[in-house]
Amino acid sequence: MTRMEAIKAQVKKVPEKPGVYLMKDKWGNVIYVGKAKRLKQRVSSYFRALNSHAPKVRSMVAVVEEFEYILTDSEMEALILEQTLIKQYKPKFNILLRDDKQYPYIKVTVDEAFPRLIMTRQLSRDKSRYFGPYTSAEAVRRTIEALQEIYPIRKCNRRLEKMEERPCLNFHIRKCLGPCQGNVHQDAYRAMIDEILKFLGGKTDFLREKLTGEMKAAAAALEFERAAELRNQLMAIDQLMERQKVVYESDVSQDVIGSWATEARICVMIFTVRGGKMIGKEEYVFEEEYFQDPEVLLDDFILQYYANVTEFPKEIVVERMPEDFELLEAFLAKKASFKIKLTTPQRGDKLKLLELVRENAREYLEKFEERILREREKSDQVETALKDMLGLKGRLRRIEAYDISNIYGVLSVGSMVVFEDGKKKPRDYRRFKVKTIEGADDYGSMQEILFRRFRRGLEEQAALEALVESQGSKAEEAEATEEEAVAESGGHYKGRIGQRGSGAPSIGAKFSHFPDLILIDGGKGHVHAVLDVMKALGLELEIAGLVKDDYHRTDQLYYRGQFYPIRTQPELYRFLAGIQEEVHRFALEYHKTLRSKTMTQSLLDAIDGVGEKRRLRLMQYFKSIDKIREASVEELAKVDGMNRRTAEKVFEYFHGTSE
Repeated sequence: MTRMEAIKAQVKKVPEKPGVYLMKDKWGNVIYVGKAKRLKQRVSSYFRALNSHAPKVRSMVAVVEEFEYILTDSEMEALILEQTLIKQYKPKFNILLRDDKQYPYIKVTVDEAFPRLIMTRQLSRDKSRYFGPYTSAEAVRRTIEALQEIYPIRKCNRRLEKMEERPCLNFHIRKCLGPCQGNVHQDAYRAMIDEILKFLGGKTDFLREKLTGEMKAAAAALEFERAAELRNQLMAIDQLMERQKVVYESDVSQDVIGSWATEARICVMIFTVRGGKMIGKEEYVFEEEYFQDPEVLLDDFILQYYANVTEFPKEIVVERMPEDFELLEAFLAKKASFKIKLTTPQRGDKLKLLELVRENAREYLEKFEERILREREKSDQVETALKDMLGLKGRLRRIEAYDISNIYGVLSVGSMVVFEDGKKKPRDYRRFKVKTIEGADDYGSMQEILFRRFRRGLEEQAALEALVESQGSKAEEAEATEEEAVAESGGHYKGRIGQRGSGAPSIGAKFSHFPDLILIDGGKGHVHAVLDVMKALGLELEIAGLVKDDYHRTDQLYYRGQFYPIRTQPELYRFLAGIQEEVHRFALEYHKTLRSKTMTQSLLDAIDGVGEKRRLRLMQYFKSIDKIREASVEELAKVDGMNRRTAEKVFEYFHGTSE
């Protein structure tokens, strides 16, 4: 029985009920998550008339080895579960709005007595108001800075219940009203926050009118310094509003979503219209491997995008009506707490605006691909220069770099960074605690982390081979009937193609990809230490050392007994120096984190009655040791899990006696 025959046999057992399905590759990785009103119909459609599918669907089906499905009570439950699983597994063939980082939001901490404006990349389940997501962190920073220039709200994270001895510099330069000193009434402060919320919500005209009126009044009163200050604030607002365009005469609230695709990529663009004005646009580019067809893309995009926003339009204008538009409208209404209409215009202003969105998406994608082409050409030039210098053959597609960080041999850590096709690949970065080497032994530490990394890689490769063999030999094994399987699993059934052998566990294959070149932060001694490790593992990999000069600047490459100067080739130098800087940064960052954690643990662990849970809750509440030290007994006792007696012990530890 072939792989496809085995899959089709399992598909026959899938019930015609709502649920979620997960497609997996031969390594057990989830590569696609989908939902369906009728599971059997949807899953079987992937494996019928393969040539009629879009190229992206054929690419996915070609690597599917097994599938799994979960029954739900309703389509809405399936939709919500689908989004949860996409966030959990980040499947290759689903579109993903977040790659290696989350998009920024503007957070207004309205749950605080004196709220602040913060840029954040994390939506928390608190009472704050969030605006976004934005694709440009710089635009978020400019907006926050402009609003803080106009409204003297606090920027600090001081705990205001405890009055500070003196205000910060912002108070003295009139950039903050000083709530830490009790200098502003909460109602007056809240009035400023209400105006900020109004502005971020898209109603911006009032602020310009207000500043213009105040500026004229100041000038009339001969308060020229104040008038100049207001003029500068007005200019800052004009810069923020310069991209806004009146698109409707009426007070319209809508998002307009359009797209443009090439053979390699697709760009989805959103125009945000509030109060009849276009107040912003966001663009998202997906590589060819991350999308299947326009209909599926639109469904997935709307779900993921609006699952992460807190401000909703009353209408969403789209190019084509999604297949499950009624379900999508119900989902959006549940999120927004009011009805949101999906529309596909055929004529009029909405169609003109949609066409404008598509035109902007086309132009953006053209520029994006031109930039990618330039970067690729530069990467190819650097690769050629590096290969010519070292006399290497074949592609240098994947480069791994390693560094060690410690302070006089204490808390030694190793870092691994990865560059593919000349670009960083942060999802493949790894960190290592040095476990077997004591003291400041860079050679021994480097040997340990390289040995662990490549031994794990060899184990994963062997496990993958065993898994493939196991699947091939057991593809004809049948398990329970459909009813028994569903009943036993409570609606959670795995349609497997073969079983995993005992020697082939489910693995993520995190280390199985070996590099074309290894770069070590160090010279001749470091390289030869690593070569000994490769010899012990039976591996033949290309290894070079990044050598620094007396001023600690990247200077040469050491490879096979020779030193190669690189400063004479600017592009190659920038590339290699960038790698060395990145691996060093990553190692120092990890070392700093461990030092901070160790210091925190050692201080709080010394206090009787403070165990791991209380230590964690204290740090979550106060954020730092300094804040814990400054806290009163009453403040310490407020922390979840603390009591008066333990709070007094914490206070006594830092101050000698309780209050």
